Amino acid sequence: MSVVPADEAHSSSSRHSLPVLRRDHPNLSRIALLAAGLAPPALYFLFVAHYGVNFIYWDEWAVVPLINAELHGSLTFTMLWAQHNENRMLLPNVLFVLSGRFDHFDTRAIMFLSASLYTLSFWLYLAIHKTYAGRSLRPLPILLTGCVWFSLEDFENALWGFQLAWFLIVFLLMILLFLFSRRRITNLGLSISILVAAAASISSLQGLILWPVGFLCLIWRTPGRTRLIKLSSVWVSATAGCSFFYFWNFRFGAEATGGGSVSFALRHPVEVVRYFFIAIGNLFPVNLSLNVFRTVSEELAMYECIGVVIFAVAVFVVWASYRRYRAERRVPLPAALILFAVCFDISIALGRVSLGLGVARSSRYTMANLLMLVAIASYYFGSPILRAAHADKRAWLSVVIPETMIAVVLVAQIWVTVPYGYSHGKSLAGQRNRGAQVVVNLAEGTPPERAWDVYTLVYPGLPAAAPLLREAKKDQLSVFYPPLYRYYRHLGFPR
Repeated sequence: MSVVPADEAHSSSSRHSLPVLRRDHPNLSRIALLAAGLAPPALYFLFVAHYGVNFIYWDEWAVVPLINAELHGSLTFTMLWAQHNENRMLLPNVLFVLSGRFDHFDTRAIMFLSASLYTLSFWLYLAIHKTYAGRSLRPLPILLTGCVWFSLEDFENALWGFQLAWFLIVFLLMILLFLFSRRRITNLGLSISILVAAAASISSLQGLILWPVGFLCLIWRTPGRTRLIKLSSVWVSATAGCSFFYFWNFRFGAEATGGGSVSFALRHPVEVVRYFFIAIGNLFPVNLSLNVFRTVSEELAMYECIGVVIFAVAVFVVWASYRRYRAERRVPLPAALILFAVCFDISIALGRVSLGLGVARSSRYTMANLLMLVAIASYYFGSPILRAAHADKRAWLSVVIPETMIAVVLVAQIWVTVPYGYSHGKSLAGQRNRGAQVVVNLAEGTPPERAWDVYTLVYPGLPAAAPLLREAKKDQLSVFYPPLYRYYRHLGFPR
């Protein structure tokens, strides 16, 4: 490193000295950026490797007949397209069937596939943010947003292979935003974007959200009224066609949508709103065993208040972004992620509020809200408007204070969720291992033991599970693959 004389250093402004340091340490800067971008996904993979269990759990049993049909030459498109709860899962079902064909439906391998898609999604986010802000994020913001992106508050999705569908949707969302972040929206780019949104739509109900997100980006990025009308008409037509295809012969009854009742939600709008805010506030979990709250109602009220605050900040970010969009037609990264998260939460609230407000506390419903928090951070860490304000001494405090506050919030979220996620991950792994012992050694248990353990650890009811267990055993799927089967047979029925 070259040494700058003291008198020369004092006479030079920081504007001239900073590039000297950057030229002297380009490798150090690259290493810091690389480490910040790799550390969170690496820790996430270690979490999955440590607590992931190869075991078919709950909704995953619905895949067993598909794999069985494929292995025996009777699989049809109708089976792949069949409604599962409120979802059409054609693309995930194809991947599940391929897993059954090539690795005996190893659900742990599917978890690693989900983690890989999530990692690629995060790296795409960093690339999109560079276009949005006009420069790369610094190492510390990358590390903080990465730790939130891979937050262990979302441990349930991380350790459940069936949730591959949502990881696919987030991955396709980031591809969509990447396409809309290009210098110019071409006809080819729009065509590929339509295909991406269509792929998300055949992954799960929440995949349909990519259509309004894409429409927002189209309006934001397209100059000229004539071209905007032309491209928008194409996008709206594709949206209508894909939605019609999705809901053709769709069953809306509670018996077909996982027990949730949309009609109940429409009759109880206040409960829907409360559920919505509780789900957002669940980003900061608190364990009732700490005796912070006397009742569950008090705990839910706390989450509701946190959710209101986060949502209010998100609304401000969208409003502030809208005020600037004509001046800078960059991809609306924060606004797009917030729109996705809000639509995601609304879809969950409408479908699950009838099961009780406490369901909003489920870990698997936090994924979209983590993206909302990342979106808020993106606005304050990388907005070109805010970055320009750093040069204005009068506006400096109005920029630095919010940046510092959002950094503190991210640190707090990470601090709270790391022990929470590891504790629940360990507990979940124990339950999955116990479930594997149950299904492999089912004949050894008493009738009450079999009925209770299957219901709590495997599938909703032994009569419904019995034919699926026979198919899985015949095809040597998951825990019935010989090496695993022998291992759990040796352990015996759990007592």
